[in-house]
Amino acid sequence: MSTSTSCNFTWEPVNDSQPDPDGFVLGYKVYYTFNLTSGPRSSTVTILGANASAATLLDLWNYKTYSITLVAFNAYGEGNHSEPLYCKTKEDGKQKEALKRI
Repeated sequence: MSTSTSCNFTWEPVNDSQPDPDGFVLGYKVYYTFNLTSGPRSSTVTILGANASAATLLDLWNYKTYSITLVAFNAYGEGNHSEPLYCKTKEDGKQKEALKRI
């Protein structure tokens, strides 16, 4: 689900019942990207907690398609990225003033 400035999504948490020898999951990282005429813009959000299963990206540009991937991480680093999820923000709303000048 999306609004003009946000995207919500969910996932199934990693099953830690048989932990990886590298350690337990500490949380997730959400990578998201969209394209401007000047090139791609990327950001990352870190979500702590192995049981997390939802996130909302806020303060997004309106009427843009975002590519979102998720990756679990532990004390030794990140695992494999998920397949991309695409979220298109709605047309109404205000764009971020700082990015409009780019």
